[in-house]
Amino acid sequence: MSDKVDKFCEALRVNITRVEDYISKVGENLKSASTTAEEEVKSKLEGLKATHKNNVDKILEAKTKIEARVAEKKAEIDSTVQEWKKNREITKLESRADAAEVYAAFAVEFAMAAAVEADIATLEAVAARIDAEQAVAS
Repeated sequence: MSDKVDKFCEALRVNITRVEDYISKVGENLKSASTTAEEEVKSKLEGLKATHKNNVDKILEAKTKIEARVAEKKAEIDSTVQEWKKNREITKLESRADAAEVYAAFAVEFAMAAAVEADIATLEAVAARIDAEQAVAS
């Protein structure tokens, strides 16, 4: 493979690993939630909400880029790409490759933002359950 492809694949692998690690952390948080004190859960939740607010712009940007890429893909016909290859239209092929790489990077970023959202939802559910149990107990 070319150096450009290798670098892109490595960057993508690193980002996907980051998402996997975060999702694993969400699972660990859920396992420990039942033994975690209410204050700790609420503190984690507040921290995540602050992080999430910072990610909202990234989420919206990623959504826009993903939608644009989907529209581009619909317009892109395999026969056209084959024609570009046949005619060695390097600029068009490179532009297509660049757009595909940007799309992949934004899709991974979107997955990370979704993982943070899942973490927030999990902690909110735990906090809500704690509130309900406290109400029953009192």
